[in-house]
Amino acid sequence: NNFRITLTFRDVQMQGGRCLSDYVEIYDGPLRTSPLLGKICSGFLRTYTSSSNLMTVHFHSNSRYTYRGFQADYYSIPADQSTTLLCLPDYMRAVVSRAFLQSEGYSASNLSLSDSYCKPNMTPQYVIFDIPYDSCGTVRKGNNNTIIYSNLIRGSSSGSVITRHKRLHLHVNCKMLQNTWTQIMYVAEDN
Repeated sequence: NNFRITLTFRDVQMQGGRCLSDYVEIYDGPLRTSPLLGKICSGFLRTYTSSSNLMTVHFHSNSRYTYRGFQADYYSIPADQSTTLLCLPDYMRAVVSRAFLQSEGYSASNLSLSDSYCKPNMTPQYVIFDIPYDSCGTVRKGNNNTIIYSNLIRGSSSGSVITRHKRLHLHVNCKMLQNTWTQIMYVAEDN
């Protein structure tokens, strides 16, 4: 889903000012191994926004003293429509708007992956990369909980009047949870 999560803490009051005993952690993804967006134990009106449609909120307490706690609201917001990424069973699909590229001074024909032999599909509105998990320069990293596949879409442009070089880097990452990954894809030969 092309949505992000916005989480706003209205009020936070917990034991200890240094967030050692009681605290709330906000992670940008489905697990506590995802990037940490923030760790709070006091304050007002702090807002965090995820980079995908997944966010984890973890409350920790040593149960020694009781304070007011925390109050928060969350809602979803549409993500920027200039780029979208789908994590499918066999490949990642990255879609880049040609209007966005043009507004930033890039040509659709100058986009390439880490492996330049893997070419995108071009439509009048979009540049579409279908990026296999096992080729096209895709890098695989994993631990006990997750597998992360990543690649890089590059673009370059140069102005016609002033020789100015700009480089576009779109990092695409798909994170798979090990237990759900086995349900949607069979991986042979222990790779």
